[in-house]
Amino acid sequence: MCLNVAKVAFRQRWRPFSHVNVITKSLIDRNLTFRCFSEDSSMQQQSQDDHKHCVDLVESRDRDGYLAGLLLPDTPFEIKRSFYAVRAFNIEISQIKDASRTAGSSQSDNVSIGSKMRVQWWRDAIGSIYGNSLASSSSHVNHAVVRELDEAVYTRDLTRRSLEKMLNAREKEMASGQFDSMQDLINHSEDTVSNLLYLTLDCVGVQTDDVADTAASHVGIAYGITVALRSTASNATRYQELTIPADVARRHSLPSQYLLRPESGPIEGGKEALQGAVYEMASIARFHLNHARKLQHQIKSSQAKLCLLPAVSSIFYLDNLESVGYDVLHPDVNIIPGVTSHIGGKWGAMKLPLLLGRSWLTGVF
Repeated sequence: MCLNVAKVAFRQRWRPFSHVNVITKSLIDRNLTFRCFSEDSSMQQQSQDDHKHCVDLVESRDRDGYLAGLLLPDTPFEIKRSFYAVRAFNIEISQIKDASRTAGSSQSDNVSIGSKMRVQWWRDAIGSIYGNSLASSSSHVNHAVVRELDEAVYTRDLTRRSLEKMLNAREKEMASGQFDSMQDLINHSEDTVSNLLYLTLDCVGVQTDDVADTAASHVGIAYGITVALRSTASNATRYQELTIPADVARRHSLPSQYLLRPESGPIEGGKEALQGAVYEMASIARFHLNHARKLQHQIKSSQAKLCLLPAVSSIFYLDNLESVGYDVLHPDVNIIPGVTSHIGGKWGAMKLPLLLGRSWLTGVF
């Protein structure tokens, strides 16, 4: 099997569980009261509401990010605040594609004008934030995530290039349903997830550590591949999209009908072909995780190590996938409404927080 290894490109900085929730939710709520005394009460309330909006959005749409954020330092408060702002921004721009498609429709259909306008709206918002002209743009200044992102840029000096690369990658993603090659998926993961982790490093004040950047690049690629694997069943069923790159499918003679038309009946060799394709993708993800593991011991900043916690979620999923023989359609590796609410079987809801906690204590994953 040929492994396509992404070239690590360093950042170019342009600057101006219910039982778990009871405990962890209080950590967030406790910080909502922290604000600068010079602000008037209305601004304080808006700031608290904006932060809560971002936290709630991340909790509902990005469970891995939510749990990782809880383990970031409580002080200074701007670390967690900026983290959830960046994560909320990622959700907002990733939802543009979801909002543009309907159940049963392929993403190969024309991208809607509304989606293009929404991408441009966010591009203009980034420009307003870094151009110090947000106050003059009523449509942007009235958006909670934009206000929080503006605060994060001001307090944590977020890298503009990372935000723009994430947005550009999401825009490009809207025009295609299936990646042509594994390298395309790797590049997309670098542009989206790796840049998200670069911004997380900004949030904790680590901005000149090349080793941390390289480790974040590898973790981001692995996580992006994991996301593609996790969404195989749901995307095929809901949107008639294949998340397995075309060249990987060809190498394993995987017929698209096996995923897109399951009602047509069993296809001889389909299950084995799918398992082979999934195994290849999982192996590439582990390859990048192993690179990141080797680098983590060279990272001196304990806060930088916390930014790599999403690796734990990838490892958790890949371990579960291996345990079911790389059957990506198995219930234990899929969230099925009304059947399963967590990946990892009966105890999956508890396993991931415990694994994250162990990595938080030891500094390794």
